[in-house]
Amino acid sequence: VIMKKKLFVFSLVAVLVFVLCSCSQTDKTLGIDSQTKTASQEQDKTQTILAETAGDTAKTLFENLDLIDRLGGGAVECDSEQSVQINGKTYICVTDSRFSSVADITALVKESLTEKLIADRYSTLTEGDSARYIDYNGALYAEDSARGCGFAFNGNITVADIKEDSFTATQGFDNYGETDTLKITVVLTDGKWLIDSFEIAA
Repeated sequence: VIMKKKLFVFSLVAVLVFVLCSCSQTDKTLGIDSQTKTASQEQDKTQTILAETAGDTAKTLFENLDLIDRLGGGAVECDSEQSVQINGKTYICVTDSRFSSVADITALVKESLTEKLIADRYSTLTEGDSARYIDYNGALYAEDSARGCGFAFNGNITVADIKEDSFTATQGFDNYGETDTLKITVVLTDGKWLIDSFEIAA
């Protein structure tokens, strides 16, 4: 009888241990599932917020890109009567109220483009001996030469490939009489949305 009681007690203890272990494992599993669900919900929330704001962000960046490219082509108001010769080039005084110094142009560029895109395409706007804009006698001067520049945007903006740190956007523009589509790739850099590259979409 004593042996049977011992076996019974042992069996009961084993069952209790199994139940407790199972409950503990279940709690851990539920905890992991809960964390996974929360992370998924947060990601969905982030995606929704980005989708709602990406269009406005893209609009501003398209406008800034157009302005920056126009600056590169010399499409800015100037007074040709105020000119100066520097490094064998003629510079004329900028009268556009939006820009009074090289710092103003640099700020616009850095608020819109990544360092990679600046180096690839727009570094000579304000840097080096061939800079198109310089500060002279307390005023901003532009190189006196014009070239094709800017984007005559005329279409709706479409946003795609939305991620937490990047998205793409396209917009139509008049490319010398032909309608083309410009695609920009936008990335999140130090808390700012900046254009990392652009191309004419197929």
